[in-house]
Amino acid sequence: MMKSWFLALALFAATFALPLQAQDAMKKDAAVKPAVGPSQALLETWNDVLGHPVAGPSWEGFVIENLIAAAGDRRTPYYYRTEDGAEVDLLFERGGKVEMAIEIKRSTAPDLSAGFRSAREVLKPKETYIVHGGSGKWPIDKGVTAIDLVGLMRRLS
Repeated sequence: MMKSWFLALALFAATFALPLQAQDAMKKDAAVKPAVGPSQALLETWNDVLGHPVAGPSWEGFVIENLIAAAGDRRTPYYYRTEDGAEVDLLFERGGKVEMAIEIKRSTAPDLSAGFRSAREVLKPKETYIVHGGSGKWPIDKGVTAIDLVGLMRRLS
């Protein structure tokens, strides 16, 4: 399921890299096949899709969408970024307090960025997670747990 989702999204994004003439031709005549450009040539295998620049942001959007759905109406989602670059990909607030700070990494061996550490010190969330692209759950740092998407969705529901 996830493999086909990434491939579909990557191919959709690559379509916008077509020359304007090819896009116009596709609109005028449905039988016209799009020209294969450099973006499409990069996406021949699953590893190519994962290595494409769209893979990281696509994974982040996919995770955020699923976590917000799993959290339901009980928690309010936020994105947090300071002028200095401290950032948290997803915050969940409950009862006026930051319940959860979540960083999203496609890597299967995630680490904490300095900006995330800084934001965490300011926000003082009850729980902190790094959602990774692998499977399993393990401690990364004091009060920070690496967890897979399904594991955190279960925790939220």
